[in-house]
Amino acid sequence: MTLLHAFVRDEFAKMKQLVIPVKIVPVQFEEIGKTWNTTVQVPAETWNIAFAEAERRFEEVQPDVYYELDTQAKIALEVRYAHAVEEAKVEKLRRVVSMCAEFDVSDLPAAGIGSVDFERLLSDPARWKWLLNGRIAWETTRLKEELRWKNSSWRLKARPISIPNVLTKAAVKLKKAESRLPWARLQLAKLKAEKTDPTESMHWLGAQDKVDRVAVACAALGFAPTALSDFFNQSLEGKNVWAVGHHPYSWQVVLFMKFGIGYKQFSGHTAADWMLIAMPDRTEMENGSKSTNGFTRTAAALQIYFLNLEVQGMLDSDKTQPLENRTFKPRFSRTSELREFLAVTVQ
Repeated sequence: MTLLHAFVRDEFAKMKQLVIPVKIVPVQFEEIGKTWNTTVQVPAETWNIAFAEAERRFEEVQPDVYYELDTQAKIALEVRYAHAVEEAKVEKLRRVVSMCAEFDVSDLPAAGIGSVDFERLLSDPARWKWLLNGRIAWETTRLKEELRWKNSSWRLKARPISIPNVLTKAAVKLKKAESRLPWARLQLAKLKAEKTDPTESMHWLGAQDKVDRVAVACAALGFAPTALSDFFNQSLEGKNVWAVGHHPYSWQVVLFMKFGIGYKQFSGHTAADWMLIAMPDRTEMENGSKSTNGFTRTAAALQIYFLNLEVQGMLDSDKTQPLENRTFKPRFSRTSELREFLAVTVQ
């Protein structure tokens, strides 16, 4: 071990906080019959270190520096001087830590560097390499799914669900939404008095936070958020429903406020276009990619939700059409009809 390697290792072991900069990582994978070479971006990592030890000995492996973070995570750090960490060691590290980074000092003099130079080098992304980071695998999987999505036709994988698969209610958020009902009623009255057009209303809704949107929807539909029906709190089945990967209370009742009352026909496509603007913080995972039959992931997720609501008695459609092609229309022309239905429906 050189003086340089020992100095850098010991400096890392003294740290109470370590920031690893953003890294662009090359990845290669096989998908749809081709080899793809691309990159993924790994966000900056900040490690708040509760415990550190140089050369901690485990049964199979001894990392240069071992950390335990304030989050209880177990982390390793390797200092590269003579050669990179071998894959066999990485596999052994995988069994004892959740994340491992390598810091490269191979181009520096063996006699060592000073603390000031060391601090300056820490912010250089080129010196860092991720040996273990779940984000890389996650992003690579996302890239594979993206390729499959754009090169295939979206089809429903299961029949619509007649009884909602209900998630645990977000009781604290719904109670907060209930406290905002007076504000919500005032805002709805103001929008009506000012004859705000649908586009302006859509943008106004998009500027509100998720809890206030729920308050607005419940005020418009005429029921309390704490009594939110299971129809507006149901999980969805399907591989790509993560496009709307937030708790259902925060978007389903808002969506129904817009499309579930009245006479106008709609589909997952039209609802997705509206949702991107009216609930941008619920659709931030959407990147606009379309399947070969024209579905974004958000549109597919909403089509699934609407098909569920149809078999649950909340919407109507032309049932002669394939499930993926169906357009829907409200079953209720007035909010009072919705409330009557909910009052007699066993959930």
